[in-house]
Amino acid sequence: MNGAHNISPDDYEEDDTYDQANVITLNDLDVQAHNFHDLGDVDWVKFYGLSGQTYTIKASSVSVFCDVVIELFDSNGTTRLEGPWNEAGNGKDETLEWTCTRDDIYYVKLSNGNATFGENCKYDLKLYRPIGPLAGFVSGLVKDVITQQTLADVQIKTDLNQSTLSLSNGSYLMVHPPGSFT
Repeated sequence: MNGAHNISPDDYEEDDTYDQANVITLNDLDVQAHNFHDLGDVDWVKFYGLSGQTYTIKASSVSVFCDVVIELFDSNGTTRLEGPWNEAGNGKDETLEWTCTRDDIYYVKLSNGNATFGENCKYDLKLYRPIGPLAGFVSGLVKDVITQQTLADVQIKTDLNQSTLSLSNGSYLMVHPPGSFT
């Protein structure tokens, strides 16, 4: 309702440009809860994609006045690879499926397809690809061996084609299928 019902920014703000994008964990059990809290608000996330893997980006639990538009961008944050994807309309889940062509960091931009914002412009975001029923978790902290400073955006992958990026505090979480891996 065009500002009539203002709400606080979601936990991921400021994320209005690709260089402010937060990491989204592949196959995370929890969704990222986002909203369009003010006029022109957009949300950006990033992930580490692996060549040949198919990723699904899904906006679900979409509020009644929200019309989520999904766009996928290359590692430079400006070259659009897919989208704008906006097939569902107001209050409907939106899904974009994409097969990665090379190992790299990719950006997802989410915007509202109409001019509304506020209380009824919320959605949940998830990035996934099927890995089987008995997934586990690999977590850790990435530090520079010399300075011991934590490192952000480190690309982490296993030989079972799972990947993630370290967060700004150097920590990472990877949802991983069972078995032996390196």
